Amino acid sequence: MYQFGAEEQQAVAAVLERGCLFRYMEGACEVDDFEAELAARMHVSHAVMTTSGTAALICGLGAVGVGPGDEVLIPSYGFVADVIAVLAVGAVPIVCDIDDSLMMNAADLEGRRTSRTRAVMPVHMNGFVADMAPIMAFAGKHGLAVVEDACQSIGATYRGREVGTIGDVGAFSFNQAKIITAGEGGALLTHDQGTFERAFILHDPSCNFEGRALSQLPFRGFPFRVNEVSGAIMRAQLRRLDAILGQLRANSARVHEALAAARPLRHIPVNDDGVCGNHLAYTFDSREEADELVRRIYKAQGFYAFQGIANGHSFFEWTILHERRGSHTSLGNPLAAPVAVQGPDDCAPSRDILERTVIVGFGTEVSDKQIEELVRVVSA
Repeated sequence: MYQFGAEEQQAVAAVLERGCLFRYMEGACEVDDFEAELAARMHVSHAVMTTSGTAALICGLGAVGVGPGDEVLIPSYGFVADVIAVLAVGAVPIVCDIDDSLMMNAADLEGRRTSRTRAVMPVHMNGFVADMAPIMAFAGKHGLAVVEDACQSIGATYRGREVGTIGDVGAFSFNQAKIITAGEGGALLTHDQGTFERAFILHDPSCNFEGRALSQLPFRGFPFRVNEVSGAIMRAQLRRLDAILGQLRANSARVHEALAAARPLRHIPVNDDGVCGNHLAYTFDSREEADELVRRIYKAQGFYAFQGIANGHSFFEWTILHERRGSHTSLGNPLAAPVAVQGPDDCAPSRDILERTVIVGFGTEVSDKQIEELVRVVSA
């Protein structure tokens, strides 16, 4: 997926020549500048760069006040990192069903809410976007925080706004499988000064000793501070974002048109046309039909395909929830209470949707020859 070139190499070389690898050293600027540039690009007031998307989610949850005894509503289709982030702040993930768009089903939220519910975490998967309007309305009605997991969808928009900027907090990931990358990394976005300061302390609780003047007093956080090399790479990557999105969206249109001509396929409903374009997704009447398409697509070079229950992306794979392994010790396990148990037989509507859905992925370079080969194997 990723695009690297001379700009990234020169950015890293400049950091090494300056000898300022630590973000708080005199002369260091890359992480600070990346945060400012990302915030400007996403039209928010604040950004905090972190060591991963998971770290950004952890800091976001903590910054909005989620902690022990709280519950967070998450969708059944995301990544296990969503579960890990909620557990990391001592809270309990409560898994909700998805709808045919593969995103959080807002209609399922009310039935999952309890007096302990503190936040909602919609997940924008595979470059698609969750239907944020009913989610935000639900959260507003009940006074809940909204933490957006936009780790797989940087640059996507919903009703003209960038995902990750609609809720109280948003999170991006920059690992090597993402649209822009430094190999690993992440970022947290927020409009609110207090939320920003709490997130900054959570990502680096020793920041007050490094000359960071914040109005809030320090507290225990996590070692999620990022070095200048990663910041330099991400500054170069951010400048590529719009061009990469343009390529992906153009490829998506070409691939979808070719597949539609090859055989009848039903694309999943999309909640907004402002998707990233790095994936297409098709739904079938049966799991067997979905299995067949996956097998066919894997014969075509330059493409990959998978069903929803794969690679740690579904509730049905999150055994740490089913078996209540919420911590490395029993004493600090948020899942110890029986009320928290959700077994693999729960969320049956989600299982049905995911088993019958095929996600098709591709990169920024898709040749006409590759598309011709894809059409051949799909229509054979």
